Amino acid sequence: NDGETLIPNVITKDAINITTSSADINCEIPYNGNSVVLSYGIKWGLKRNQLEFVSEITGFPYRSEYQVSIEDLPANTKIYYQAFAKNVNGEGVGQIMSFETQSGIEQGLTDLNELYVKLFQWGISTSGNYHQCFGISSSTLAAE
Repeated sequence: NDGETLIPNVITKDAINITTSSADINCEIPYNGNSVVLSYGIKWGLKRNQLEFVSEITGFPYRSEYQVSIEDLPANTKIYYQAFAKNVNGEGVGQIMSFETQSGIEQGLTDLNELYVKLFQWGISTSGNYHQCFGISSSTLAAE
């Protein structure tokens, strides 16, 4: 590649922090094609062969590893996505990957589990004074 300008090399990585309506997508541009990367991001959609939505980042300098958050996704749905990067010679793309958004039930269980963990941690940190969690003052308990 001795000075020859090529399209960027792009790697699509795993989706993380998946909820009922959002996810974070990790991507990497290990090679810029010997040219300035003009824009990069992800394309996504509900069909593998129709990635109709684009989250694009512009600006210099580009980041070789980046994360894009996508929101307003439908619950319990398979989402296809692909990383891309553009330079003056064209667009490089990573492989198409997919994830499934959580159903409302899964999200509810995740939220409930996090609440239990917080209550448990709070209980330990306050030596078991759980009445504080429910807004009951010590004076109310003493009056009973």
